Amino acid sequence: MKKCILGSAIGCFASSFVVAPSLMADGYFGSISASAFHSDNGNKSADNKISEMQQEYELNLGASYENYIGKFEADYGVSYRSFSEETQPNKSTLEGHSALQLGRSSQLAELLIEHSRQTLLNKPNSLDLTSNQEEREVLAITPKLNWRFTSADTLYLQGNFSDIRYLENELNDSTRASGTLGLLHSITEVDSLGLNVNSTNVDFEFFPAFNYTLRSAFLTYAVNLRQLSYSFKAGSSESESESGEKDRNPTYLASLTYKSGVNTFEFNIARELTDTSFGGGNRNTTPGTHSSDGGIDLTSQINRKRTDVRWSTKGICTRCTLTASVFETRDEYLSIARNAKETGANVVADYVLSTASNISLSFTQSDHRLPGELLGENYKRTIAAIAYTYRIGKSFNVSASFSDEKRTDNDSLLDYREKLTGIKLVYSF
Repeated sequence: MKKCILGSAIGCFASSFVVAPSLMADGYFGSISASAFHSDNGNKSADNKISEMQQEYELNLGASYENYIGKFEADYGVSYRSFSEETQPNKSTLEGHSALQLGRSSQLAELLIEHSRQTLLNKPNSLDLTSNQEEREVLAITPKLNWRFTSADTLYLQGNFSDIRYLENELNDSTRASGTLGLLHSITEVDSLGLNVNSTNVDFEFFPAFNYTLRSAFLTYAVNLRQLSYSFKAGSSESESESGEKDRNPTYLASLTYKSGVNTFEFNIARELTDTSFGGGNRNTTPGTHSSDGGIDLTSQINRKRTDVRWSTKGICTRCTLTASVFETRDEYLSIARNAKETGANVVADYVLSTASNISLSFTQSDHRLPGELLGENYKRTIAAIAYTYRIGKSFNVSASFSDEKRTDNDSLLDYREKLTGIKLVYSF
């Protein structure tokens, strides 16, 4: 029934746009690849290591379209991985993100439709095995009406309808419906000041006793310069559960991006209220890694604090690029009064050997502080990797890689070390 109502709403809103020609394609891209790996510890075991061959096949497709109506972007990848000694279940996954934007902020009506699919771990302390992975799908529809009553002031009314689905464990499913009323004032051509109020209803399909309403009010400020852009959002949020229990916290978000010649610097800090189903929503997790994004065996609201810093430079040498990042995430689970903390760092160095080849070095480390009981024990994880890539013609490339992954856990039964050697052939189009 919900899908019918939502579909009708989309149709009615979209009909407010002027009929126009189809979007023109700005570009598309894709690749097909086949990989073979040898693992000396395919089951990631402390004392029962199994050596095996693993195979992976991937198809990646993406596109970008834009004209005066709006724009569309998509980037998805489907993969299948198999294990010769059956240390893990063979698994196929679909991951990616797409966004369709109709209308612009200068027009009366806008419509944003976003979709994402991510692979997550089922618990914060789970080993990264296919048996512990699950896929979360988020579909978000955001209609917006704008009334520009002066040359510098816009009043807007925005709705959001989000459907969160877990393919392996439907008990984590939820829906979100929100409304926002806001005022945006353009101070100059490069900065703006805003005020908005919001109310969001969150429903857990299988655990209605944990449903809650989130109300918030924010003051925003944003600046966009040629080399520097930053924005601030600060206010207060109050959540109210079905039983009438209330929890009020300050909420803020600050982001800064600075580009100067060969250097790019990014800084983000945020405090927000989410839950074990929605987590970070459509925001992408760190590429190449899997986390639970706050998910546990129970349903709970999460008071989340996150800080991340990223620096990228080409100034060390003419042929190399260095990227370094650090982050910290603190999750407070309100329904069980437990806290979790994750800190991490990542360094990637790329060096161009020739017009057809390059080498990449990376190091990732994360430290997970968990209170035991429902969330698991503390552990640390490090991954060091090297990869060599050689391009053959315009469309093919072959790469060889080696990685060394190590996990140390308070529960020594979950300690492991895995060395993975692989070769990969890619056709790009």
